[in-house]
Amino acid sequence: MTPRPVYAYEDDDVMDALTLMVARNFGALPVLNREKKVSGIVTERELLLIFQDLDELFPVKKFMTKKVSTIYEDVPVFEAVKLMIRRGFRRLPIVDDQNKVKGIITAADALKLFTKAVVKSDPDMFFSKKVSQVATKDVLTIDPEKSINEAASTMIMKKVGSLLVLKEDGTVGGIITERDLIIALHYQLHIRGE
Repeated sequence: MTPRPVYAYEDDDVMDALTLMVARNFGALPVLNREKKVSGIVTERELLLIFQDLDELFPVKKFMTKKVSTIYEDVPVFEAVKLMIRRGFRRLPIVDDQNKVKGIITAADALKLFTKAVVKSDPDMFFSKKVSQVATKDVLTIDPEKSINEAASTMIMKKVGSLLVLKEDGTVGGIITERDLIIALHYQLHIRGE
């Protein structure tokens, strides 16, 4: 656990919490009441709701990550987990030998498999599976010219943390994540505030 976590108060300004999350690279903040008791949590996904009240100013391509790490479909899940931990990723697009997208594996997918293996006392279940066997096959994508507001709306409605941007040949051209959108939101609100 993290000792002495950073937190926000219920009556703090949203911009203050957002700035803290962006500056410290946090995906969530505990929220305390006046008695310093935890009353909730604010997450990246909840902050994305703010986009529904904002003008569509920026396209996805302005905030997406263009250099995306991928993993081949025959790589074992535990190797994908090691890569995610080493690089600080929560997801990896899966590609075939022509670099065409075949799915995406998330930290949550790997954790579900690991939990299942522990419950069944079957470590081979975790160590023998390939990423293609546990990945989400129906990858959600977005056009790089669409607005960040639309990207936020899609992520909220589909309950996902990222959308891939594909090139015409089906290879990865970029990815937009909740983290990218939080940075975009901070940028847009900062501009509006000035």
